[in-house]
Amino acid sequence: MRRRLATWIMLALVVVVAGLSPVAAAKTPARTKLTIGLPGTSLVHADEILERFQEAHPEIKVETVRMTWDQFFDKLLLMLVSGTAPDVWYGEAGRAISWYSAGFTQDLAPYVQRDLDPGDYFFLHAAQDPATGAWTGIPSDFQITSLFYNYEHLRAAGIDDPDETWTVDDLIAAAKKLTIPGADTVERWGFVLQPSYITPGWMLWIKLLGGRILDETRTHSLLSSPETVSALEQMTALMHQHQIAPPPGVRGHTPVDAVKTFREGTSAMMFNIYAWNRDLNTYGMDVYDVAVVPRSPSGQQFTTAVPNVWVINKASPPERKEAAWEWIKFQIGEEAQKIRMAAGAGVPVNRGVAFDFANLPDPPLNRGIYLDSYAFAETLEENPVWAEYTSAIERALEPLWAAEVTAREAAERAHREVQAILERAT
Repeated sequence: MRRRLATWIMLALVVVVAGLSPVAAAKTPARTKLTIGLPGTSLVHADEILERFQEAHPEIKVETVRMTWDQFFDKLLLMLVSGTAPDVWYGEAGRAISWYSAGFTQDLAPYVQRDLDPGDYFFLHAAQDPATGAWTGIPSDFQITSLFYNYEHLRAAGIDDPDETWTVDDLIAAAKKLTIPGADTVERWGFVLQPSYITPGWMLWIKLLGGRILDETRTHSLLSSPETVSALEQMTALMHQHQIAPPPGVRGHTPVDAVKTFREGTSAMMFNIYAWNRDLNTYGMDVYDVAVVPRSPSGQQFTTAVPNVWVINKASPPERKEAAWEWIKFQIGEEAQKIRMAAGAGVPVNRGVAFDFANLPDPPLNRGIYLDSYAFAETLEENPVWAEYTSAIERALEPLWAAEVTAREAAERAHREVQAILERAT
């Protein structure tokens, strides 16, 4: 009897469970799959952000595509044309405008209008296409250029720390005092120019000194203008007339060597992007600080800001696009921004973490100047052929830095090549 009773009980349970299982399955919603492209290192894409996003959005099943920066972008075009690209991924604003122009990515303006108040962020529209007005990407952080200086060198030379009143003339005067000649080579350069580097080099100096690169629509070159020629002449003078910055062939001229000389103490000042603070901290350098880029002699303020942005795949299904937008909103929210900020990834886009950013404990002490710089910062004149036209400028200007051609000759060559690229693109 006991065995029969146990058998009947087991059969009853099976019937009940079998009867309920379809109902239980119906109550469990299907999770939306989201594939996220993460080019670069874990420093740029902290695992903690991904973990917290998954905790906040259990309805989204996340998969990642992780590669080095170059590997990812080398393979992205193939992924796009074969329909295997991620739903959302990260890259420079210049690339973002190119992807949008080619029809690969979504205009994010409707999402912004629906869910965001641009007043809560710094420079949220940085990747907006000037030709179409489309929001081709949403920045999660910026690389802003500032003046790095070794305050021990300045104080030993009787020079006050630079501030917002400094002009280019003050920079040159200080660099002359800080340059120490040697018997065979300069022992210390007052300033490292890095003219071939777009962000703290040629584009910054040209625009700071009143020159122009492209017109407002970014479809016509202005490189042959008298103002641009004059700016290029002033740049070359830093190396060849004032002799305060290393010329080609001398250690400190190239971007990587410029940073090495600064952290080793064989140069005293440089313009560079925010990310180098992390490198200097890792190296153990603690006798430096930062200031806003000095004003032009006429009083103009300017600096460069490089936005790294998130984009959404236009070919993704609607539910994946919505999941991708949730990822972007999380990335620019205060929780994720604090994680990125603490890792030294970049200058935050969310105004809500400004105080925390300005008061991070590691050098530089004057970190708040990066937030001040948003007021006069501009991006790198991105357009659909940004990579092509900027490379053409760099090739055309290279003989100028070596004093092999005049500034006018270099500017006119750059103008011709860039204008041809822009015309082919229209």
